Amino acid sequence: PSYAPQDVPQEKRVLEIPARAQNMRRSFGYLGIKRGFDYDIVRELVRQGRIFETVKQIEGTTYHDTAFAGLDERGVIQSVSLRSCETQSTFKTEAQGSNKAFPFTMPGRKGADTLYVFESAIDAMSHATLCKLVGEPWNNGVRVAMGGNNTIQPILRLLKEHPAIQNITFGLDADEAGQKMTVAYMKALKN
Repeated sequence: PSYAPQDVPQEKRVLEIPARAQNMRRSFGYLGIKRGFDYDIVRELVRQGRIFETVKQIEGTTYHDTAFAGLDERGVIQSVSLRSCETQSTFKTEAQGSNKAFPFTMPGRKGADTLYVFESAIDAMSHATLCKLVGEPWNNGVRVAMGGNNTIQPILRLLKEHPAIQNITFGLDADEAGQKMTVAYMKALKN
């Protein structure tokens, strides 16, 4: 059987944006030191409101997470994916009420002609950092982190918002699920 992305209507939900931490110290450590991302890229995404640090208390223990925000065309947060700032933790989740039609994106420079499609914000930021390391502009294209999305809607929305895009490069994982999604997205785009 073949897999086809589903366009599931989103029910009205209220996004629960997690409480912000007073500073970004742990997130900068996680992104810059543990992940090795370029600090200029991280700072720019923080400035744009696409990345922030959250803090929460659970049973007397304080937890800090890095939040990757998906913004709409007005810059309003529509989704938040979270990853723990702790070195040994594998915690990752989405904020309640996140709208998958608006995943984390990294806007490219004006007139960018390529859309890069990734599974996660970490993958998108890795690609941008690698571009910068080899001397290319890190904002040479628009990047989107689909975050397990099984709908083509975010890609179609970005193509409409960025009419200069002429190329789409899929950078999904090389596992079976990533390859199936790449094929499904490509088929959906041909239709």
